[in-house]
Amino acid sequence: MAENSGFRTLMAGEAIATNRLVKIKSGTTTVPPEVVYADSDEAFIGSTEFAAASGDPVTVRLSNAPGTRELVAGEAAAVGASLYTANDGKVADTNPGGTGTARAIALEASTADGDFIECLVL
Repeated sequence: MAENSGFRTLMAGEAIATNRLVKIKSGTTTVPPEVVYADSDEAFIGSTEFAAASGDPVTVRLSNAPGTRELVAGEAAAVGASLYTANDGKVADTNPGGTGTARAIALEASTADGDFIECLVL
């Protein structure tokens, strides 16, 4: 059945913190599929709403859901900065290798790794 709420409950393929970008785990065979952190310059399917231990259900706000969302910064970034996926499901304004794809826009400034900032997902 198709999902229309913008949220989906999936399985955590590793311990996952809140407000982190996730992707479907390569080779997953579980139903629902396992998700793991999206790392540097990887595409993602959404962001976690809550933390989850490996093997537990985790609520994911899908990337095509409307509205802005709070994400975790991997470094300092200015308001309006183009953001790219960084390691451990974070976002950063550093373009990996200069060839990355911008995945969000910062609507708030971050001052350090671990800050929660409002973002507009592209």
